[in-house]
Formats: sequence, structure tokens, C-alpha cells
Amino acid sequence: MLLSFILFCCFYFNVAASCPKGYIASFSNPPKCFHLELQRQNWIVASETCKGIGGSLTAIHDMYDNVFINGEAANLFTDGDFWIGANNLITPGTWSWIDGTPFDFKDWDKGEPQNITEYNCGAVRTQSGLWFSDNCYNNKSFVCLADTFSSTKLPLTTTTSTTIPKNCPLTWTPYSGSCYKVYENLNWLDGEDRCRIDFAHLASVHSLEEALFIGQLAYYKNINPCDWTKQAWFGLFTEDNNVHWNWTDGTPFNYAKWVPTQPDYPGDQNCGYIQLSNCPTGFAQQTGEFDNAYCSQVLPKIVCKKPL
Repeated sequence: MLLSFILFCCFYFNVAASCPKGYIASFSNPPKCFHLELQRQNWIVASETCKGIGGSLTAIHDMYDNVFINGEAANLFTDGDFWIGANNLITPGTWSWIDGTPFDFKDWDKGEPQNITEYNCGAVRTQSGLWFSDNCYNNKSFVCLADTFSSTKLPLTTTTSTTIPKNCPLTWTPYSGSCYKVYENLNWLDGEDRCRIDFAHLASVHSLEEALFIGQLAYYKNINPCDWTKQAWFGLFTEDNNVHWNWTDGTPFNYAKWVPTQPDYPGDQNCGYIQLSNCPTGFAQQTGEFDNAYCSQVLPKIVCKKPL
């Protein structure tokens, strides 16, 4: 037993030494390295930041790492909670890890998770170490997890995707290699024309994170989340009665998360919009989900996108 413990310690500290500066080796899975990020971001931007350093918002698979992470966070973070990779964004009411690993361990606080509108992302209370669900658009510190090898691919950086790059116009918002801008009160065709004036197109979406980012960017106060006329146009359209859907910028249609039972009205509702907030009734639409509508309908928001 003593020999096994000594061998484990030698292995752990050897792997820990291979984690880049600013990273901490996992207690129970040393080939993994944690990075605790002080800069406060919403869950979507935090997830993208972790991707940028070769990892993801952390998954937790046992009590050892749960206690270990919280102990490190309590010493470093100044706020009372922080983001982890737990979420129910893909299937409402069903929690999973953003990195796709099994959700085989959980440590929810009493009464958690609250599977209610907007509370779709998981966080940890530093005082107790217990988890709770919260609004994904709240800003918190966060913990990334990366393989020892992949975490050495990119240098540690505190620059996030919200930093305005030089070649993104000041009135545009950068995210993951593209620039975005929101205009108001246009139908789909006029929206595409408005975007083209700026050498852009109505936005295409290629991941859950991008869909949530656009939902946050175009969100506005007093929105009725269950009223489809209060959502935002993006670049989705069909020319063959809903059989195939395309993006106006010509990029591949390689991601879709439709509102349940959608798209509908083939041949009539040929343009796509994106849901800006969770609707708890009816089809229970979620932020970032797709739906279709009449192209002539004027929506309060349209979202343009162009490459950096």
C-alpha cells in the first residue's frame, strides 16, 4: 500500500510539473490540467475562452477533483461562485458536460438544480463547494480543463474573445474570428441588404456556443420570450420547401438546433430566426434555438456577421 502511494505521488508530481505555468494538475486524473481564470465572463464566453487554450469549461467526475477545484478556487477567486462546464442547454432538464464526457458525478446544493427559465448553466459556491444552476449570462470567474499535451499548444493568455481586435470595426462585436452587429426593425430581405452594405451577411451559426452568443448579443429588455415576432433574424433560408436549409454567407449548414416541431409551413415560411430567450410554455423554446417565419415579417432585431 505504501509503495502504491509513493508511486502515485511520483506520477502525480511528474505530470503536475508538465502542466504549463498557470495550470494545476488534476488530483484524480493527473494527465488533465486545470486553469482557474480570474477574469469574469458569462458562461458562453467562458466556454469559448477555454476552447482558445485547448480545453473546455471543466467537467468534474469525482469528489476528489470537486474538493480539489473548490479549494484552489477559494484561495484565488474573490467572488462567491464560479462557472463549471455543467449545463442543460442541449436537452432542457437534462444536465451534461460541455466536453461531452459522462455526467457521472454531481454535487448539487439542496433544491438544485433549478430547472427553470434561464437557469441553464452550472456554477459552484466557493464557501460550500456545492453546485447550483444560474443564468448563463451572469459574469463569473471560471475553471478550464485541458489535457496536459493540448494545454501546451497555446500559451496561457488572459485575453478573451470579447477583446476588440484591430480589424473589427468599433461598432461591431468580435467573437471567435468574426464580427457581429445588431440592427433593428427589418424584414429578412431588408436585413440581408443592410448587412451587405457593411460587407457582411445575416449571421450564420455553427455551434451551440455561437448560437448562445448571438442570443446574448441581440437580447433586449422586456422581451416576450414566447412571442416569435420579438426574436431576431439570422441568415437561414430554404428554397425547396424546408428540405434543405442554407446560410446567406455560403458557409456549410453544419449545425442546427430547431425549436421542437420546427421548421413548419413548407413553401411559406422560408426564412429563419433565432430565439433570444427561453419560453417555458408551449414548445418550450430555448435561447439560441432556430425557427422559421415569413420572410416579409419585420422583427425587432437582425444580426449581421462578417469575418475578421
